[in-house]
Amino acid sequence: MSVVPAIYLVGDVHPDIERVLRLWRLKYTRIAISNPIFVYINAFATDVSSLYILGNVMPSMEMFKSIFERPQQAVMSPVITTIRDGKWAEEGCVYLPKTTQSVTVLPDEVECHSKYATKESRLTFNSPETGENDEHELWSMVVKYWGQLSSTFTKNVLIPAWMHATQRRALLNEFSTFAYHHIASQLIFCRTYEYEERFGTLKDAEQHFLSITTLGTKGVKYVVQERLGKHPLTLPGIVMVYSEAPEVDCDVTVVGHFFDLHLPNKPKDMYIKSLEKWCELLHPIVFYGDAEMCERVMKHRSDLKLAHFTRVFPKTTDDYPQFREEQPYESITLLKPYLIQDAINRNEFLSEKYAYMDPGIYKHDAFQSGEFVGGRLLENIEVVPGKVTMKSMSGLVESDSMQEEYLLAEIMIGGITGWNGLFSKFKQVVETAEKYTAEQKVMTRIATLYPDLFHFILGGFHIHHYRKFFGVSECQYRHHEGCGHFY
Repeated sequence: MSVVPAIYLVGDVHPDIERVLRLWRLKYTRIAISNPIFVYINAFATDVSSLYILGNVMPSMEMFKSIFERPQQAVMSPVITTIRDGKWAEEGCVYLPKTTQSVTVLPDEVECHSKYATKESRLTFNSPETGENDEHELWSMVVKYWGQLSSTFTKNVLIPAWMHATQRRALLNEFSTFAYHHIASQLIFCRTYEYEERFGTLKDAEQHFLSITTLGTKGVKYVVQERLGKHPLTLPGIVMVYSEAPEVDCDVTVVGHFFDLHLPNKPKDMYIKSLEKWCELLHPIVFYGDAEMCERVMKHRSDLKLAHFTRVFPKTTDDYPQFREEQPYESITLLKPYLIQDAINRNEFLSEKYAYMDPGIYKHDAFQSGEFVGGRLLENIEVVPGKVTMKSMSGLVESDSMQEEYLLAEIMIGGITGWNGLFSKFKQVVETAEKYTAEQKVMTRIATLYPDLFHFILGGFHIHHYRKFFGVSECQYRHHEGCGHFY
């Protein structure tokens, strides 16, 4: 059983000691007293475990190890008593377990050793008092002390403090540097909280979190109606949020684009109707298009209360050096991997997988039933590490030129590593091509040369092929038949 002691700073204590305690999010109380050590320890003996820090010393990790692994054992460093400026002054560290009796503590009644205090600079830092490097300092301590000394101190103090500092920085910097997946992976080593449940908003939870300076043993969980995604407070820290709204699957970011090329067989109005259905996906969306289309996408997503999970980038075809006026349709299709790469580099939603899904896909016959409208449609597609998943109209992909088409590119999905590997080959082909061909033909040729970059799912344009691709079982699509949404 571990314990977080009440910490008292007695007399003139070096400012670096306070700074370290604040970095660890430990609450402390300053005491100005000038009596000898055994007198005031007796005076403050209470029913809570207490750690006394006197003068210009810091409890060593050996002391914290003892406190957290042997909470009933009193330990102390040698206490030096001197007269300084005409007053008694003591220097040392004393830990007393919780007791209900008033006791006088003498050195021979506790385990006394010089290892329980330190003046070494390893416990002082050059980072600002509350600076953006706090989480880096704390993480280095987690790595250092987990194996060297105390896993319990690391579990109960260092990891929670590191998590709190990292979450705080994320909230103040709009999540731009928040390592969500790494933090989540470390939580198995962190202490757990008992939560008081409250109803409120995400803003309530954020304001509460930002007001916290020390980490107690109990936390607060806010139940909200907003969709959260990979918000920093969805991780189980001192303040946590839980949404009762249908969740957005932020593991997959969906990328799409549309530029009106004024082609007679591809009317804009037909795409706009499809775009409205595409906007209902419960995945984050990154969209590229002209200003009007970007405005449409944002309006649709806002009406669905999905604006927080939407990024639009108004562009023109002139913004892309890959675009060729003499081959407008082929140029537009070849932009798909470039846009995926841009979305990956932005990493707006901390996703592990990225999918290109054609915003015009809902104009096809297989999508007319409404079965594939809305919901976390892409969450069950099989994604193989290091590969991009595509539909193949043939079990064997072989092409001697870029004139054959075996792969379908209306939906492509892969992890970051898979997309990076494919993009390097795709870019080489596009930049050296004398004449463009559509992206499906380019993908077919690359798959012939580098099959290990792809994971193929056999299928075409029939509704059953899409059910297979999306990983929808027979019972699932029958259950949702006619409801217009798949969850």
